[in-house]
Amino acid sequence: MHYYRAHVLVCTGSTCVESGCREIKEALAKGIREHHLENEVQLIETGCMGLCDLGPRLIIYPEGVAYCRVQPEDAAEVVSEHLLKGRIVDRLVYRDAETKKPIPLIKDFPFLARQTKIALRNAGFINPEDIEEYIASEGYSALAKALSGMTPAEVISELKKSGLRGRGGAGFSTGLKWEFTANATGIQKYVVCNGDEGDPGAFMDRSVLEGDPHSVIEAMAIAGYAVGADQGYLYIRAEYPLAVERIRHAIGQARLNVGIDYESMAELGAIVGSGGLIVMDEDTYMVDLAKFFTEFCQEESCGKCAPCRIGTKRMLDILVRITQGQGQEGDIETLIELGQYMKNNALCGLGQTAPNPVLSTIRYFRHEYEAHIRDKRCPASVCADLFDSPCQNTCPAGVDAPIYMDHIRNGRYLEAYLEVRRENPFPAVCGRVCDHPCEAKCRRATLDEPIAIRSLKRFAFDWVYEHNDKGFPVEAVAKSTGKQVAVIGGGPAGLTAAYYLAKVGHKVTVYEAMPFAGGMLKVGIPDHRLISMSLFKPPRQCGWP
Repeated sequence: MHYYRAHVLVCTGSTCVESGCREIKEALAKGIREHHLENEVQLIETGCMGLCDLGPRLIIYPEGVAYCRVQPEDAAEVVSEHLLKGRIVDRLVYRDAETKKPIPLIKDFPFLARQTKIALRNAGFINPEDIEEYIASEGYSALAKALSGMTPAEVISELKKSGLRGRGGAGFSTGLKWEFTANATGIQKYVVCNGDEGDPGAFMDRSVLEGDPHSVIEAMAIAGYAVGADQGYLYIRAEYPLAVERIRHAIGQARLNVGIDYESMAELGAIVGSGGLIVMDEDTYMVDLAKFFTEFCQEESCGKCAPCRIGTKRMLDILVRITQGQGQEGDIETLIELGQYMKNNALCGLGQTAPNPVLSTIRYFRHEYEAHIRDKRCPASVCADLFDSPCQNTCPAGVDAPIYMDHIRNGRYLEAYLEVRRENPFPAVCGRVCDHPCEAKCRRATLDEPIAIRSLKRFAFDWVYEHNDKGFPVEAVAKSTGKQVAVIGGGPAGLTAAYYLAKVGHKVTVYEAMPFAGGMLKVGIPDHRLISMSLFKPPRQCGWP
């Protein structure tokens, strides 16, 4: 996955489309190319952002800066000033209607500050034509939950308890409507989505269909499961061509049909075999998986032909070395060469298809092979030769969780705090907002439940904060190297780099375009999730060199 330092969201709701948002996007793309920022800045079309009288609108993340009434001729300035130099284009930001004070951040808009979006939670935030963005926003997880863990009756019961009502004038209980349909006699049942809006000034259906079409499809699928319907229809008026276009596109993406026949599977580089399907999640380690199937094929080989007899053994030897941290540059190329030779020269189907698991995992998960060979690291925490503990191995910062948890167990809270800070200068932050992948790998979960690693990290910081009247301990700084380093950006990454550079004796200056440090910690995380006292104390009070 490619990571961008900035995302430019362009509102492409109907109103902004009529106001020329597509021309603005083209002008932005041109400016981004001219400044060679294609690998740093991503342009994204979204559904309606609301406040249509301020359109066409842009929102630039990670800061969350909103630009209003943008015209194509403004694009060059936005690119050169904001995206290249990090300076907000003041003349394009929203201004308070009474005080005329500029309000650059979307989260500070008075009209939006107290709103909580529900039906429109994704509109104006994700690309409505990209199913991957919908899935990344927990899209289709509700459908997965319903199909895998609930009966139709349980789905209806949950809906009735939720109090959800129809969006027409009567506000009829949705749960009751589904229950009546489920209990109705008849073989064929249908789910009908009424996207028509006859009431004056009503645009709630259009906004969802244009801005978050996959949510409509997911809801219809859940409804079909609950009431026993296997067909659905959408009624969208002709005056909404954008809604029709996006819902059709979303239906095509959501199908993802692959025929389970010999020809269709062969096109994907797979075989039908015994007709079994194995479903794996992101925790499956693909190199180990390839090794498992190669070992099976090697044991099953009759040994008659050399490509299969020798090829599977040679492949298995290489895979074993890679999983033990002894992989070498060139191993991937050797596996590919061996695999192609076996496919073309083995005598029977077993030998010809034996390299498929290796070749397909290299094709789609090459980065996992490279991590083992070059970094001697197992991202899935499967290869025990490559790590001490799965929680430390999974931590992006490499914090030794077992050590600091042992300190806490023995009442050494300051030592626990210092152990965390050895690899992470922001223990208070990660103790509150980290998504704690370490806990997903905690082996205690095989007995009952994972240890609350993030909460313990937070406890260690809070204890030190509450019991140190003289401030946090300041670590010793190495002898000055006489070198000066400029760090551009005072976000978490910039401040972390500055911290460790200062520790080894460099003189560091941090440059930040915003009037405060913190980056996403300040502008992207709600205040109730990250209390300011843990972030913005003076550097020395927080234990900085």
